[in-house]
Amino acid sequence: MTLTWNLPASYTSIRVAPIRDRHGSCEAGIVEIRKDALMSRRNTLIALCFVAGSVATAFATPAAADVYVRIAPPAPRYEAVPVVPPGWAWAPGYWNWSGRHYVWVHGRKVRAHGHGHWVPDRWVEDQGRWRREHGHWDDRR
Repeated sequence: MTLTWNLPASYTSIRVAPIRDRHGSCEAGIVEIRKDALMSRRNTLIALCFVAGSVATAFATPAAADVYVRIAPPAPRYEAVPVVPPGWAWAPGYWNWSGRHYVWVHGRKVRAHGHGHWVPDRWVEDQGRWRREHGHWDDRR
């Protein structure tokens, strides 16, 4: 025996499957709720939009902004260059602007990139203001 009730529009029915114990009495056991097909499609569409938005955001190019500073950076610090294994290059240290003052960033090893060479980070003066050019690989010699 199955009991069925009418529910709000988002649900079509509730089926309660009776369970009989060894004495023959009935108790409600399993409750099955079936959602309307339209509701299921709507939830699927919302989920797909969410996934598509997440994927698009993950592959979006981050905005790069040039920071201009009115104070010239200090002279570079001396760093002993360690032995760099084959397949790696040395990226020398540089001064980075923290928003209030310059902070020294130590040099590091970077994995070699084809036949190019590493162009180190540097500060360039532009009409009395200073702009940092980030270190990058350059294939030109």
